[in-house]
Amino acid sequence: MIDQYLLLTVIGIIIFVAGIVLLVSKAKGGLLVLLIGLLWLLTMGIYYLFVYAGVYESGLYPVANIIGVALLVVGLGAVLYYWMRAGVLRR
Repeated sequence: MIDQYLLLTVIGIIIFVAGIVLLVSKAKGGLLVLLIGLLWLLTMGIYYLFVYAGVYESGLYPVANIIGVALLVVGLGAVLYYWMRAGVLRR
């Protein structure tokens, strides 16, 4: 049985590489796909850091959840900013 977190990491790597390919080929949305893959890998790295530090074993779930929500808000803000700069969203 494959580890689900390893699978999520591999999916993040695939999205990141696809973003690089799209960006190099000057395809529209390549930067967005690259950023999604990069942030995905950053999130998985933070998860592995928490596992290594023992956060999930010590019962500090609220800390991990607070950091997760903060990352979600920052990511959403970055996507909205990118869309506004690209002209997808109008004020």
